Amino acid sequence: MDNLCLRESVGVSAKMATLFAAKALCLTLTMEDMEEYKMTLKSHLDNGWLIFLGLIIGLNGGWLYKKWRPNSDPDAGSIGGIGVIVMFVLPTVVVHVNYYLVNRGDIVRYWPSEGVIEIYHRRVTTTFKIDDIEKMVRSMSCNKFANRSGVAPWEEYSHVVLFLKNGKRFTITSLLINDLTLPIEDEKVFTKQNFYRLAKNYS
Repeated sequence: MDNLCLRESVGVSAKMATLFAAKALCLTLTMEDMEEYKMTLKSHLDNGWLIFLGLIIGLNGGWLYKKWRPNSDPDAGSIGGIGVIVMFVLPTVVVHVNYYLVNRGDIVRYWPSEGVIEIYHRRVTTTFKIDDIEKMVRSMSCNKFANRSGVAPWEEYSHVVLFLKNGKRFTITSLLINDLTLPIEDEKVFTKQNFYRLAKNYS
């Protein structure tokens, strides 16, 4: 693919950018074949539901502990509840906010039959083909990689960085697309397994 086939459109509507991209790629991109991804309330809840569970447990620690052990000191349960918030909820909130800021307002469109991807990021629309991807680096917890239940609530989160052959990079978090998979060669896919991860925004 030559340089004309990797197109950027700045400050235009998403629909017009798609038309420009189709012309540059010499393709007919139809809405029927398109898969569109953006952050939604569902994607926030799918990733961050354990935040709400942790807050419920943490804020009601004294009452829950009293129900479990009626003759115990409720202050011990309150201290434990604060510990849950500090050790589990707050680090997860940091990851969630980080992911939100990285992909805020982003839209990803994918045409599987044509192998074309369009990413709208920071008012710039970039369209490229699967063959333009040099490598894909996934970042996730060891438990998520092994398809096991996580220990910490932030293990639900993961992100992918797409490295294009022209040097551009795009971060796609699980708030935008959960467990992104693309039909590219195995030798181009790398996985970083880590206990705690933050995503980087490549503007």
